[in-house]
Amino acid sequence: MAALVNLPDSVLLDMLTCGCLNAKDILQFGLTCSRFHTLTSSNIIWKKLCDQTWPGLLKKDDSFFKVLNTLTVSLCGKWKIIYQQINKVITQVWNLYENHFIDDQIDDEVFIVFECFVKNYTYSFVRELLLAICEENCQFSDLTLIYYCKEVLRHITCSHIASELKQILDHDHEGNECSEHAEDTRPLSSLMSGVLLIDKWFNFDRNISKASIANFIGTNAGKVLSHFKTVKSSTDKNELEADLLMKSLKKVFFYDLGFCGNVGDHYCLTNSFLHHVIKSRKDIPIFLSIVCREIASNIGIKLDCINYPQHFLLRWERETKLADKDFSCYRFIDVSNGFEVKTYSEITAGVRDVNILTGPGATTYEVLCCICRNIQLFANATGHSYPTWLKLHLLNLCIHLMPDEHEAAKNKLLSKNDEMKEAKEIVYSRIYLRTSEANEGMKYSIGMIMKDRFDHDTCVINGWDNFCLISEEWIPHMHVNECKEKRLFYQVLANNGIRYAPEDLLTPVRCSEKVEHKEMGRYFSKFVTDGNYSYYTPNSQLALRYPQDSDATRDFYLGNRF
Repeated sequence: MAALVNLPDSVLLDMLTCGCLNAKDILQFGLTCSRFHTLTSSNIIWKKLCDQTWPGLLKKDDSFFKVLNTLTVSLCGKWKIIYQQINKVITQVWNLYENHFIDDQIDDEVFIVFECFVKNYTYSFVRELLLAICEENCQFSDLTLIYYCKEVLRHITCSHIASELKQILDHDHEGNECSEHAEDTRPLSSLMSGVLLIDKWFNFDRNISKASIANFIGTNAGKVLSHFKTVKSSTDKNELEADLLMKSLKKVFFYDLGFCGNVGDHYCLTNSFLHHVIKSRKDIPIFLSIVCREIASNIGIKLDCINYPQHFLLRWERETKLADKDFSCYRFIDVSNGFEVKTYSEITAGVRDVNILTGPGATTYEVLCCICRNIQLFANATGHSYPTWLKLHLLNLCIHLMPDEHEAAKNKLLSKNDEMKEAKEIVYSRIYLRTSEANEGMKYSIGMIMKDRFDHDTCVINGWDNFCLISEEWIPHMHVNECKEKRLFYQVLANNGIRYAPEDLLTPVRCSEKVEHKEMGRYFSKFVTDGNYSYYTPNSQLALRYPQDSDATRDFYLGNRF
């Protein structure tokens, strides 16, 4: 001790940051005397410890680093506090994994601890930390940590969005225009802000820039005005300026930007995401209309949303030189159909009920509800391609907007999940030993990458049984009845979902790209490849249930020629 006391602070700092000591060691060293206590509170030590404990987490120019820079100012530069906050969040994520591995849907009550973190550490800190952990170049994280970070991210992001949605709809109900302001950009309307929040609800693990969308709207509104000024000087003076503006809007939106209907992939979920609409320039009528309406609003043209049966239109009350206006001043725009403009008499021909065309335009709330119903329609139309988690995620959004319509549906789905959980508790309570007599002949093992002989899809084994566990209803869907050998069965994660496959339908793959499945990290910690073969390493919870499979997987690839 005496020798340490005689060392200068610079040498002690080098010793404390050499990488051999953890946070607990440093804190205990600081308890020995007042000088060491002051020394171990140094920002140099705790920032270095952050880099050593979580390599790749603190990357310059990323969003989390920017949040930390702001936080260090408010905390007077106390990196010790920042280290403790990061450690608490990551520790609780691992606890979530240990305690809820078998849960297909984790109850909201479980996330209360993370809501407390949001309250105490700020939403931006917790969200950007979780996003940083999920980055591919974050060296300390594995597939399992990333999976459960995304589960937490989904919960805190959606809670935040629900609050923002409520604020927007409350303002809309009061007749106020609630706009989202972004730095150096034009404000977004209440409708556009709500649509963006729905986008973020489903893409909770992405940073969708509000500023970039506002810039897109503002930039193209400027292009419309520029074109209008050009044609105005060379056009008959008797033509109304509003008509010229509308022609300029059509030219920029339809011809220059190339927006059009997505006829070939109408039921795709991404058709309901604002950022995708702006990127692809193809979408369903409601989203094309919303984007067009926003640009029009920026150039002074007011367009009403008309939720016409089986179609979505925009209504423009055209200026006329007549003193008394009637419905003839209305123009109805079908944005997805080549920006077709129809008069009142043209669009009402053969229509019995015209009230929807002449009454008040659809409110922000009504349009957002329409979007949610569209997503539900797409889910029903595509059948089993929408996984349970996504259906529940959609239901939660619908409950926030339309609670009376969807609470019963959510209870039904949760009840079904409870039944599945009970079945999984029975399955996962077992220890699957390959050396057991009942499992004799089990050829493949956990983590092996396979090719499905029926649909040629690549998949990964994440479970096996010596008898068929699926119900009679599902046997035809999984093609079990088409196999000769019906004793050995495997659960697999595939690019297009989760399946239950007899051994006859599976063929091992020696070297493969990663299989893209949302739940890969729930079962596996790492993707292993050395150029000759590839496989997935089960995480600790899955390995606990299949203790002999990791060795079996490695032995299979080392001992077999393909």
